[in-house]
Amino acid sequence: MSLATKSIPFAVDTELFKPKDSPKLYDCFVYFKRRHIDELNYVTSILDKKNMKYKVIVYGKYKEEDYINTLHSSKFGIWIGCHESQGFALEEALSCNLPLLVFNCSSMFQEYNEKNEICYKNELGRYSLKGTTIPYWDDTCGIAFTKKEEFKTNLERMLREYNQFQPRMYIENKLSPIACIDRLLKEIMPT
Repeated sequence: MSLATKSIPFAVDTELFKPKDSPKLYDCFVYFKRRHIDELNYVTSILDKKNMKYKVIVYGKYKEEDYINTLHSSKFGIWIGCHESQGFALEEALSCNLPLLVFNCSSMFQEYNEKNEICYKNELGRYSLKGTTIPYWDDTCGIAFTKKEEFKTNLERMLREYNQFQPRMYIENKLSPIACIDRLLKEIMPT
């Protein structure tokens, strides 16, 4: 007898990560997680040319309280991330109703270490190792793209439309504690 397994997501703490009506000190924040440093430099150079006020958050080098304050102080976020199984920090931003402009990865080979070397370089040519930065996502959350050349156009769109997205609604419907418990119960006690 074989047992089937199914992966289901953990819930986002929608009480800790919720919208707050506070002054917007930044046009956006930029979250950088284990991608090639040239991608971060490219994005920030464009933000600098546009005279945008932004804050860079580097994975593993911030405190949760500072992250939450940055979320509440930004109009939207720019996400430069590697592959994720769920992407908690990204979902926490969405839960605060911050739309995201996501520089999505399509392969695990887009993950780099602190020395700016490909993390899975020994597997290059052996496997495709497909991946995504946004395994839980839909169009209400923001804009996703995969090619550097698409950044400028999508940034312009985000600047025009950031207040039209509703990422909190996505989190409440798909990844809130209630939504996740309901999903779990349906899996273990099908009707």
